[in-house]
Amino acid sequence: MSEMPSGDPYIENILAEVPEDTARTLTTEQWEGIREALRRARDNPRHFLDVRFILPLYFIRLYCIFVFGRDARERVSHLLIERRKRTMAVIGAIILSVVFVALIALALSALYIIKTLAGIDLFEDVHLRDWML
Repeated sequence: MSEMPSGDPYIENILAEVPEDTARTLTTEQWEGIREALRRARDNPRHFLDVRFILPLYFIRLYCIFVFGRDARERVSHLLIERRKRTMAVIGAIILSVVFVALIALALSALYIIKTLAGIDLFEDVHLRDWML
């Protein structure tokens, strides 16, 4: 690991995680290539807003990151699509239920009107208008 180039602490921390037996086999050119790839990946802005700063307090220094942007992770987008499908299914079921109940109420009302116009009394001296008033 002695051939590892020094520089950016972010990249150094990542490269420090390389197992020692693997690190010993890498040449200076390979270290530079890995370092350049990491730098390009880090310098490629993937967020609308990416603010990083150090907040020095009296007893400790805090590294703060504020990242804002569209979430483009594959797993999250898959979950969002599934959630939208589930939401649409629930909304569709609710709409279908409301329409079904409305059609049943309309059919029962039509049957009641037909029964009343035909003069059929299922129960003597009991009428809907008596219950409504």
